[in-house]
Amino acid sequence: MNVSKQVSDIAWNSVGENVVVLELRTERKFHELNETASFLWKKMQGDLNEKELVESLALEYDVTQQQAKLDVQDFISELERLNLIGSES
Repeated sequence: MNVSKQVSDIAWNSVGENVVVLELRTERKFHELNETASFLWKKMQGDLNEKELVESLALEYDVTQQQAKLDVQDFISELERLNLIGSES
């Protein structure tokens, strides 16, 4: 499954090991991502699908494929809930 891409009305930058995402909508909310979420966010800037994100996460953090899959799915769900990524067309 391909992963949805970030919406156009946000900006992001790395701050140390973490990523900070700024919503450019009216609210101007900041979201500071932890180390693992930052790793996934940066990987999502490429053309990786969900399976490739799972494999990357499992390798980088030495976790099982099952745990990595749950973490990736939770992360993607949270990004969708926050409207930081859009649904696939």
